Amino acid sequence: MTTTLPGTVPVEYGYPRPVRYMFWGAVAGLLAAIVATFVLALFDGQAQGMTAGSCVLYSCVLTLLLSQMVGFSGMAAGATVGALAGGAIYAVRDRIPTASPRP
Repeated sequence: MTTTLPGTVPVEYGYPRPVRYMFWGAVAGLLAAIVATFVLALFDGQAQGMTAGSCVLYSCVLTLLLSQMVGFSGMAAGATVGALAGGAIYAVRDRIPTASPRP
């Protein structure tokens, strides 16, 4: 025997707020880590006396070589901060009653 739900029952596919914040924190951490690696490599190339074109090429190559190591740590840091932010917002916002009881 198969049991099915009626078509009028709403089905929610959303994730909890801490999980969403954790995901977007990981994405932001990854992007921030890659940008930081590129900028630091750019400054390193400039400090070594490279021309502008060589400096940009050096930064691109170094960022590609280090992107996995930096990306994983950036994702971990971003996910941690995102999860903490999601948990804090959930604790503060969703625990406070928004409406008074009806008479």
